[in-house]
Amino acid sequence: MKKLAYIILTGIISGIPSCKDPDSIYKEYIVPNGLTYPAKALDAEAHPGRDRIEISWRNRSDPAVKKARIFWNNYTDSVEVAINQGAEYVDRMIDPIDENTYSFMIHTYDADGNVSMPVEVISTVYGNMYESSLVNRTLSSCMYDGQDVILEWYGADKTEAGVNLTYTDINGNTVDYFIDRTQTETLFTDCDIDRPIFYSTAYMPDSMAIDIFHAPKIERMVDTETFISMDSWTGTASSQHSSGSYTPAHAIDGNMDRWWHTDVSAVYPHWIAFDMKRSIRVKQVILAVANAPRTFKDFMIQGSMNGVAWTDYPPADGSQYYYMKPVTGEKQTFTLAGVPEMQHIRIWCVNSHEQPYATLANLEVFGSFVKK
Repeated sequence: MKKLAYIILTGIISGIPSCKDPDSIYKEYIVPNGLTYPAKALDAEAHPGRDRIEISWRNRSDPAVKKARIFWNNYTDSVEVAINQGAEYVDRMIDPIDENTYSFMIHTYDADGNVSMPVEVISTVYGNMYESSLVNRTLSSCMYDGQDVILEWYGADKTEAGVNLTYTDINGNTVDYFIDRTQTETLFTDCDIDRPIFYSTAYMPDSMAIDIFHAPKIERMVDTETFISMDSWTGTASSQHSSGSYTPAHAIDGNMDRWWHTDVSAVYPHWIAFDMKRSIRVKQVILAVANAPRTFKDFMIQGSMNGVAWTDYPPADGSQYYYMKPVTGEKQTFTLAGVPEMQHIRIWCVNSHEQPYATLANLEVFGSFVKK
């Protein structure tokens, strides 16, 4: 029985047509002598710019490679690249090209038209749209300190290259200056403070970029008004407390817990004066008293160029005198009529709220230095 079944099965199998030769399955995909792939682009890079871009790669010195072609926009646009076998690098500028982000596909070719495997480079082309989004680095201050013009900058953006700045010097010459992105303070010794400064921040959108882009140019005048440093000032007064602890210097030391105090036996008028060591155009004076209300009430701000001949400079509101509120430690601001020039400043105290003496815990001057 087993033998009969074997004979039947053998007959059935022999009646089925035989399968193809396994190699014949792939014959239609086989190219005689095999496919030839020229050497592909090596270490390809993109160098973006303004409405242009350069594509480059290392030349592998494959003598079979005769040319290359760079494709983009899904192979709808392309440029041909000639290959110089003696060159270390192959590069091709694509110019013009619209501002956008692209996938560039590089193929090399031999003399028979065989094509290499593709090499992809993704990069962005920049233009007016990118440049219109740029903002300038913040210039926090632009001050004249009586000798130099000092510019203070906030930190730079990571794509900033620096700041292009133009100013006019004291001889009327235009000076172009480049401020490095790491610089936070810039000093000019020859800047004409009455002429504007112009600046524009430069950007490199990519570390491989070949073009610089600029934020809109800004015009800025030098700020000449400031709180005048009191470091070198010297003071005198009509009198001071007999203890020797309440000197005029305490009015300008920045410590409100110490103050000038007249001698307790002195009578009005009292005064305290300071040599500011430089000619200053004084706009405002900031004062604070101690021991209120036992201090002066009405007073006059006086100025002098030599400390001998004094001129009264009354309040801007037309009042006869300035009025000091009887509040201890409160800084009170007094605006002068006009902006008089002086080197010496004096507070002439006319009368008192209560007692016959005067105190002063703080004196500050807001104004501008007169150009030397």
